Amino acid sequence: MVIIGVLATLVSLAVSGRAVDDRMQAESRRLEELLRLASDEAQAKGLELGFRQTTEGFEFLTPDTDSPRWVVVAEGMFRPRQIAEPFYLELRVDGRLLRPAISVAPEPTKNEQQESETSKHRNSQTPDKKDDSTRVEPQLLILSSGEMTAFTLDLKLKDHPQFYRVEGSELGQLTSARQEERN
Repeated sequence: MVIIGVLATLVSLAVSGRAVDDRMQAESRRLEELLRLASDEAQAKGLELGFRQTTEGFEFLTPDTDSPRWVVVAEGMFRPRQIAEPFYLELRVDGRLLRPAISVAPEPTKNEQQESETSKHRNSQTPDKKDDSTRVEPQLLILSSGEMTAFTLDLKLKDHPQFYRVEGSELGQLTSARQEERN
């Protein structure tokens, strides 16, 4: 009975470890495919896109047509995404680890802006100016020429020796592979 109990415990640990690795691999593939799709979309439509890691996950950005600012893509395929707990991302550009950005609410639509401005004028004498602390900047650029900022994006799990790395080259080539932590 003891031997059967020990074997059952070992099998369940192996299966649960495999389940975590499968989830991590699926999340990594989703991330790679979204980046590939963003690159294809940028080239096909002549758009410039941005990408940034946030405290909750990641989001895609696009230049605002009315100002020299970037705005978060709020809906569709490139809407903000969360990384499933207990995983987290580490983004590196030029070998430097970048800190995750704090997510901000997506920019309001033009109708929402007009309604907001109308209510501001009713409720106060001075309209609010845009606060630079909510300024959104991309950490990676995905260009319409097919080029992108070279980066490595690691999907990790705390105290887990394996992780998945998505890499992008300056020429827009994306790869992903399972990695092992080096001590």
